[in-house]
Amino acid sequence: MGGWGSGSWIRWPTKPVVEDGLTLDLCRLIREGLVVPGSSVAGSLVWRHSTTGGETFSVGYHASLLSPGSGWLRLYYTAAGMSLDYRIELTVTRPYFGGTRWWFVCPVEGVRAAKLYSPPRSCLFLSRKGLRLAYRSQNQGTWERQLRVAQAIRVKLGGTPNLADPFPDKPKGMHWKTYFRLRKKAGWVADRGMFLMARRLKAPA
Repeated sequence: MGGWGSGSWIRWPTKPVVEDGLTLDLCRLIREGLVVPGSSVAGSLVWRHSTTGGETFSVGYHASLLSPGSGWLRLYYTAAGMSLDYRIELTVTRPYFGGTRWWFVCPVEGVRAAKLYSPPRSCLFLSRKGLRLAYRSQNQGTWERQLRVAQAIRVKLGGTPNLADPFPDKPKGMHWKTYFRLRKKAGWVADRGMFLMARRLKAPA
């Protein structure tokens, strides 16, 4: 068990975030040759654990981009004990600087989206708007952002993010003026973050 900042933060109920689920990035699929404009391609998409490299999820797909202005991506896979097989329409825009850009059309909202997401407890790949997803930074309270700034400064100076540890010494080669400025800022934002957190945790009278 560590001190403040060494483990998980206290969290209140928040909106699901895009970072917690699976992502389909159409630009990346095209860049890696898994989806090819002007062609029909089939295969499988695999998600792997960022640390172990082991497979965490896979999706079969068939992408048809034979038309110069439209196409579709068919997905088929099993999730939550259900066999899913559905098609997502694709469309293009022509940027001012030339060329074309491909987009998903969200099956729910009907809006263009560069990426589709499938968060935990969801079986479909939809746009962020269709799933009402937030980004993780949007779920952070002001107090949490303040404490994370203090942690980042400590790590930058070669220390740990644990706010209970002694403040790190000045790194070799850093000017003392810079070091004292960062130390002062880290202390201020940490104090501010702790004050705001304590105020939020305080039970009503």
